[in-house]
Amino acid sequence: MATTKIPNLPLVTIARDEDIFIIDDVDRVTSKITWADIKKSLSNINTTLTVSPGSNLGPGIAFGDSLSGIYAPVSGTLVISTNNVDRVVVDIDGKVGIGGAPITDSKLSIIGGTCDMGSNKITNVALCTEDNDCANKAYVDNVAGGGAGGIPDLSTLPSLP
Repeated sequence: MATTKIPNLPLVTIARDEDIFIIDDVDRVTSKITWADIKKSLSNINTTLTVSPGSNLGPGIAFGDSLSGIYAPVSGTLVISTNNVDRVVVDIDGKVGIGGAPITDSKLSIIGGTCDMGSNKITNVALCTEDNDCANKAYVDNVAGGGAGGIPDLSTLPSLP
């Protein structure tokens, strides 16, 4: 059997199904596997796939380059980054920070930009607990949620508790 040193092997840049990869363990039996077998094995992964945690400068899961991807800075936290900047953070409690917003006690924290609600309204708001809650909801519904825009018609505000 001929011996070839690893540095002298040809570089495989595009594997074909019929390419054969030799697995040589000094203390064990030498084996071979085809690229088709490797692809089949990868497509049938049915267990946890573990990758390195990464960082915003080199995400654990990257898409084509190291500028964008997903990483886990600490256990239980997941971050989506683009251009090496954190864009979305989901912490261990399921709280979400978007646009670099620090995660607070609320479930969702957002920084930057305007919320374009189109003609959607705020719904499922609990009973008003503060004097200005109902007034604020009515204002937003009127201006952003299908009202005429501009200054709201304050005569339609619900009575405050």
